[in-house]
Amino acid sequence: MKKTISIDHGNRLIKAETYKAKFAHYFTKHKDVIRFELNGRQYAIQIVDCHVFTVDALQLNNFKPNMTLCASLYWGVNTLFQSINDQVRSTGARDISESIIEEILKSDPSALSEYSQKRIEIIITTAKAHVNRMLAEIEQKGFDLIEDRTVFMGGGSILLKDYILQTGKVGKPIFIDDIHANAKGYRLLYDMQNGNNIHNTSNARVVNNTQATSNTQIQNQNQNQGA
Repeated sequence: MKKTISIDHGNRLIKAETYKAKFAHYFTKHKDVIRFELNGRQYAIQIVDCHVFTVDALQLNNFKPNMTLCASLYWGVNTLFQSINDQVRSTGARDISESIIEEILKSDPSALSEYSQKRIEIIITTAKAHVNRMLAEIEQKGFDLIEDRTVFMGGGSILLKDYILQTGKVGKPIFIDDIHANAKGYRLLYDMQNGNNIHNTSNARVVNNTQATSNTQIQNQNQNQGA
């Protein structure tokens, strides 16, 4: 008898059984997409995907998803934006737009010079607290952020990259900085579902480039640790 796992995602019900076969095919047939290897050593990795509403974490062991170690947490960037404006409203000021918050989080020089130091401090302080609590909850779910390679992806991870690194809570981080990574991934999945050979498409270069970037980051981290 098949079991259907239902996940309540903010009034939306996702039935994982519907996509079980597709995900199994994705993670087993095309192992090169998720292989991390350096100098002949294969790494178990964990993926942290930062979305608008949630942060989803999953561990991969021997190229396979470990479904006993996965979590979906409500620490998306929308939660951060709301927390920032809660703090802003408590001072009697009006809400700050998301675009301005993003500019300040990215340390955009024009934004830093245009807005008051008080507002900037609220945004930066709240972002630091948000990231610390997010990582703490991920650790509470059983993820080892210090010893295991952790791949951060999604727009939220790009936006909060500096804040994640500043915490010192992630020992071996890898960031997928390509803002088009999701679109390329869906194209890859589309090609697979339609029987196309991904190694004969431009997407093969995407996979190789991602692996090369990841290996370069691992090499740099190993050199820094040995220095």
